[in-house]
Amino acid sequence: MAKSDAFFIRAKLTQTGQAFVDTEIDLGSFVNLGISKSTVLRIHAIEVQIQDDDEPMKGPFL
Repeated sequence: MAKSDAFFIRAKLTQTGQAFVDTEIDLGSFVNLGISKSTVLRIHAIEVQIQDDDEPMKGPFL
């Protein structure tokens, strides 16, 4: 089995009010489907950080 390299993918999302907001992160540059043996991106963990812009001294929340 090949050795895996760890890396971070970061994204920023701004929410206004209490409405649910989501965004898409393009992962196309992390996989290679054009060769005979394609590579697959496996996500083993996800971490989220939330910060309130109105009270930045209280965050970030994990």
